[in-house]
Amino acid sequence: MEENIQALDELNRRNLEMLFSISPWTIVGGLIFGILGVWIFRKARKEGNIKLMWVGVAMMAYQLFTMDPIAIWAIGISLSALAYRWK
Repeated sequence: MEENIQALDELNRRNLEMLFSISPWTIVGGLIFGILGVWIFRKARKEGNIKLMWVGVAMMAYQLFTMDPIAIWAIGISLSALAYRWK
């Protein structure tokens, strides 16, 4: 029982460290690709392009699931290239 409590305490400590160690590049990438995702979504909705709408939704949502700045920039650039290809 004591081991489980210690393991949960360690997990909580790591989660708090991750929450408060957000890189400025993570925030900048999230803002850039989030705004770009909104723009792509609105443009695709006006044109009736369903595939491009899903790319816009993905660009707005993927930042919620990763905290790594390299992953945010890599996924954002990849989704931007996909949107450019499908336009």
